Amino acid sequence: MNGLPVLTDASRRTLALAMTTAGRASAATIAPEHLLVGLLLEPTQDAYAALVRAGALPNQLAELPRRLMPPLAAPEPGAGAGLAYTPRTKQAILAAASEARLDGADAAAPRHLLRGLLQDAASPAALALHGIGVTLDALRNAGSGGSAP
Repeated sequence: MNGLPVLTDASRRTLALAMTTAGRASAATIAPEHLLVGLLLEPTQDAYAALVRAGALPNQLAELPRRLMPPLAAPEPGAGAGLAYTPRTKQAILAAASEARLDGADAAAPRHLLRGLLQDAASPAALALHGIGVTLDALRNAGSGGSAP
């Protein structure tokens, strides 16, 4: 994606996980729901922890990928490689940079990507988060709880 904002290593891993998720779902593009699944799978758990601080329950978070995705194919090397981001996903990534600036951060962490996703309230990812009681305001009010590498 040209014009990608400065991202933490954890955010770059999240985007790679989103790409793999899209490939495993046989999707033609990387949609916001793939990004949300990537955020939930990211090893530092920055976004997961932010969701819990915002009031989401672990069992709700465990169920989200199954609600958002069709059954995924087994992981294969290079799954999703070369897929493009949808306009909504691009916008969420760009919005993450603004969210990072609001926190005084130089780079967008996974929690900022999560907040960027919620800025498009009509996306399937945002609707799923709203369905478990997570809002943009709740995430902002929950604080950062630390920073991801």
